[in-house]
Amino acid sequence: MPLWCRGQASSPFVLKIPERILGKIKRKKPLGVFAKKGLDPGSNPGGGIFYKLFLSYIFMKTYKISVVLFYDKNNILIQDRKDFAIRRFGEEYGFFGGKIKQGETPEQALKREIKEELNIEIKNCDFFKKYVQKFKEFNAKVERNVFVAPMPDIKNLKVDEGKPFVIQFEESFNLKMMPGDMDILKEIYQSLNN
Repeated sequence: MPLWCRGQASSPFVLKIPERILGKIKRKKPLGVFAKKGLDPGSNPGGGIFYKLFLSYIFMKTYKISVVLFYDKNNILIQDRKDFAIRRFGEEYGFFGGKIKQGETPEQALKREIKEELNIEIKNCDFFKKYVQKFKEFNAKVERNVFVAPMPDIKNLKVDEGKPFVIQFEESFNLKMMPGDMDILKEIYQSLNN
């Protein structure tokens, strides 16, 4: 039986949380605690800020992506997005890669995306780390599966999205990138230089 959240006693039900969502929620207290403390949107003139935050966390959209950083001894290859519509957060540069489709592993998604974006087969790539970042202003969570791979032959690239951009690792720390990407870049740099 689904859990119902009520507004004031005189108001109709304001929210029904499906069983499939409830099964994923780990909590110590039932949702009714919000109404008892006056945090329910129907009983609180302020709209129940804690209640809204709780619901936004439950219903936060998750984007799962795989990205790669190509590198050689001193340089990295990233995507120049300055003049393209692929900019999502006002960034000018980013990693190559994209969304993981239903049924794909992160590595399969990366290989497909690199084939689409650069028209090359990526063979030698190593999983580096999974990063999770929340963007409250978009009510979204991004799970980045980050890989590293040797620099491909730049002359053989046929880029469909953005432009290839080769830069020295240290100089890349001043670029305008998507929130979180610079932290990833610095962590990879430290890992490769240890």
